[in-house]
Amino acid sequence: MSVDVSAQFGRPVTLAAVLEGTRRVLGELLHGDPPELVVRDGGPDLSGIMVGQPIPGEGAVFYRVAVPEFEDGVHIMVSDFGEADSDDPEELINHGRHAVVSPNRTSVGVTVATGVALAVARVSDGSFIDEQLQRFPWEMRDPEVVIGRSRLASGEGAFDVRCERYLRQFPGFETWPRDRSGLSWRLSSGS
Repeated sequence: MSVDVSAQFGRPVTLAAVLEGTRRVLGELLHGDPPELVVRDGGPDLSGIMVGQPIPGEGAVFYRVAVPEFEDGVHIMVSDFGEADSDDPEELINHGRHAVVSPNRTSVGVTVATGVALAVARVSDGSFIDEQLQRFPWEMRDPEVVIGRSRLASGEGAFDVRCERYLRQFPGFETWPRDRSGLSWRLSSGS
């Protein structure tokens, strides 16, 4: 089962704006400050890295956003599917520039992936896409609507506990993912 969450860029933005936007979105969804998020493979100055712009050829650009405190994270693939030949919304969604966010299969990973995709959609004036996990109706693409309809009622508990509570509110996520974070998986498996 693939568990990617994605967003279609409305315009290019800096990777720094995506990271700051992710922290803001996670704070809104989970009612509290998220832990430190670190971009691996981006270098020290994220303000100079633009994402969501045309990529020559059939290429893609990859980043990893880590949540060191919980030994967790997500992979981001920014790709360019070219321009659409029509204004049909179903066709438009399969074209343009996208951020495909692949999480670790943990509550922290899936929630952070959701935060990254919502942040990309928000800061770039783009669209949120939850096609694979299907927590939201197909037509619900506005990040503000998704955030407003899915945020937790309160912010009790540690970040990983809130991530688990966030996912458990959706049908089909009552028991999956099993582990809260990479750290909880490592501790439970004795690694």
